[in-house]
Order: sequence, then C-alpha cells, then structure tokens
Amino acid sequence: MNLSNRKLLPSLKTKRAQDLVLVIGTGVSAAVAPEVPALKSWKGLIQALLDAANDFDLLEDEENIQFQKALQEDKNLVHVAHDLIQKLSPRTSNVRSSFFKDCLYEVFDDLESKLDDVGKNLLQSVLKLMENGSLVLTTNFDNLVEIYGSHQGMQLESLDLSDEEKVLEWAQEKRKLSVLHIHGVYTNPSGIVLHPLGYQNVLRNTEVMVSFICCTNMPLGTSDKTRSYRRD
Repeated sequence: MNLSNRKLLPSLKTKRAQDLVLVIGTGVSAAVAPEVPALKSWKGLIQALLDAANDFDLLEDEENIQFQKALQEDKNLVHVAHDLIQKLSPRTSNVRSSFFKDCLYEVFDDLESKLDDVGKNLLQSVLKLMENGSLVLTTNFDNLVEIYGSHQGMQLESLDLSDEEKVLEWAQEKRKLSVLHIHGVYTNPSGIVLHPLGYQNVLRNTEVMVSFICCTNMPLGTSDKTRSYRRD
C-alpha cells in the first residue's frame, strides 16, 4: 500500500458507502483470478493477445518478432497495443474483421472457472458496498465483478464510454448496479480505449465530473500509473 492510500484510509472510516466511488485496478483482478496472466499487467495482456494471435496464425513470423521485441524493450505499451489491434482489425470492403474480438475472447475465456476462493471474499466486499450505494469504476477489461455478482443473484451491467448516455446516468447514480469500465470491457471490443484522450473527453462532461467531486475515490488494486482518470 502506497503512502497516499495509507493517508486515505482513516478518512474512509467516516464515509458512507453512497459517498464512495470504488476505483478497481489490476491488483483486484490479479488477486481474484491469479492463474490468468493477462490480468496481472498491461504488458501481460498484450503478451496474451500476441499468443492468441499466433495460435490463430494471424501474424507473420517477422511481425511476431517485432511485437515481441517491442515488449521486451518496454517500448510505449499503448502504442504497441494500438499497432497490434490495428493489425488484428483489417478492413475488408469497409468491414472490420473479428480477429481482435476472437483474440480477446480467447484471452479472457472461461474466467468464471478461474475465480480464486480468497479473491471471492474481496469481490463480496465490493458487492456489499454496491448494495449500499457505492459506485464502481474499473480500469480493467475483464468483467469479474459482474460474473461474481451473477453468482450472488445480482445482475450487474457492464458500461463503457462508448455509450455516453448510460455513463451520464451512472454518474447521476441512476445505474448503481452498473460497473463503469473506463478503458472498455472485452465483451465489447469496439468500446476498448487505448489512449487517455479517448475517455477524458467524456469525463470532461460536467455531470460526470460531479460524481467524482461529490464522492471520495477509493482505489482498490490500482497504481499511480493507472489513475489517469483522476482530475489533477
């Protein structure tokens, strides 16, 4: 736990659930399903997508070598991911292929069976806070919270920034049983966001920002590098 989080904890004891926005990061998904490498880091996700693309024989040997080299050299991962997705999304007669979707589904296949018992306790706490009025925002592409919610009889909705109307309703607390995926969710590949500007444009909307101004952001499993959603 970093210093900023330690300073935040005492103040959380005085907050009501409905005053909190839970901000779920990679650390939560990695704890809930530790056997899935793609959930542990952005680099791990790109590697998993590369592996899936190679399994489907979608890349030439030289292309694979170039992508692997870029990962090993820790080049700008956002650019690497963008280039890979462009490669997996060729247009044919103005229609994009489903290669990227196929790879995403391969990477996140059968998450339900990979939930860790210890991680379930963490998700149970998240659901309890949601029941009591907390909003939930995540930087993760997976839908582990929604999956576990269905096990507990809660039908949770996955939102991404491609549907601005629903995002605004979420910010207005009209969709409290929804999880906002600010980077997108794998079940809707077209809503995947690769660059901060893609969602910052939506978060500049006054109604969305009010939810952050009026509530306390409670980070769970996030790092400073993943908090570009925050107002500075």
